[in-house]
Parts: sequence; C-alpha cells; structure tokens
Amino acid sequence: MRTLPALLLALLLPACTGSGDADGDGGADNDGGASGSATSSDVSSASGTSVASTSASSTGSTGSAGGLGPEYCPAPDPAFPEGFDIGDRLAGVTVKDCAGNDVGLDAFCGADALWIFAAHGWCPLCQNVSGKQEAILADYAGQGLVAINVVVENGQSQPPDASYCETWRDSHGLVEVYTLYDPTGDILALWPGGSSSLSAFVDRDRLIVSKLSYSANTETAIREQIEAALAP
Repeated sequence: MRTLPALLLALLLPACTGSGDADGDGGADNDGGASGSATSSDVSSASGTSVASTSASSTGSTGSAGGLGPEYCPAPDPAFPEGFDIGDRLAGVTVKDCAGNDVGLDAFCGADALWIFAAHGWCPLCQNVSGKQEAILADYAGQGLVAINVVVENGQSQPPDASYCETWRDSHGLVEVYTLYDPTGDILALWPGGSSSLSAFVDRDRLIVSKLSYSANTETAIREQIEAALAP
C-alpha cells in the first residue's frame, strides 16, 4: 500500500505538464489579441483625423518619400525666402487637429504637392468644396498629393474649437483629407484681403505655386492647380 501514492503521483505528473501546454496556447491567444489591437491602430491612423503621426500609410495621405514630417522639409535657401506670397517657400503656421493638438504646416513636408483649403463654416462655397475634397484627393491617389482642410470660423463667424472641427470633418466625409482648425486665423495670411473659400497649392519644394479664392475656387480650377503643383 505504501507504493500507491507514488504510483498515483507518477500518473498525475503528465496531466500537469499538459495543463502547462494549455497555458502556452493561451499565451498565443494573447499574442493574437495584440495583433488585433495593432490592426485597430492602423485603421485609426488611416482615418486622417489625427496628425500626431503624419507618417500614416493611408492612401493619398503620404508624400513620395513614404512619410510626412519636418524631417522631409527642404533645407533653407536664400533664393527662396519663407513667406505667404506666390513664389515664396511656405512659412510656418501652427494650427490644431480635431483632438486639439498643435500641428505645424511643416508636418506635411514630404508631399509631392500640398493643397491647403481654408473654410469658413458659414460659407456655402466652403461647404461645397469641402464636400468634394475627399473625391478630388482620391483621383490623385499614388501621386503624392496631400490635402488639408483648415476650418477658420464656425457657422456663427466665431473661432472654431475641436468639437466643431470634428463635426465639420464628419459632416463632409473627410477621411484621407487632414481636417484641422485655426482658432487664431493665422493661416489666413496666405490670402490677404478678407475673402472666403480659399485654396493654396504648394509643390514638393514647399514653394507656393498658386492660390484661388471665392468664386474662382471651382473644381475645374482646383484640379488645374493641383496638376500644376504636381508637375515636375
């Protein structure tokens, strides 16, 4: 009878080992969960709603170098002073993304062309262009065009906030277009004169090549200026 406990112990040991293997399978399941989490993050980054990581790989939202950011900005050149006039190298302006984070326009260095659209919430033309911006951008997918939509006033002609930015983005179906807001109106230095429905087009060297405003800011004209900015 003294040998029975030893025999039972010997029989139970393999079962314990098998239980340990099951735990290992559980660990593999946890790895799968981590993979799922990464996929969710990829979907979020592709939405274009956050510019905290502008190297997101969303189609149409990254430049020819495969990423965006200050590290892709051209070196200063005395021949091309920074400013806001046609022919100037685009000067620095800080706006905000829809989460309220500061975003400098240098975050979009690396694009082969940059289309900046400034929108007033009360402006029917601004609403019209914003509603078409996503489709226009999609037509240039793979060509290095980046489009941003910067809300400069809400529907009551007041400075916008993060909540209004989100509403503007969602109501116009902006996904690959980066939606931003500028509560200070600093970006309006690109268009002196006090108009609305404002576009500016910047080439791969960050030179301002053209601008459009108000009734001239038609879809046909926008496409012509995008193609001019993308031209070698």
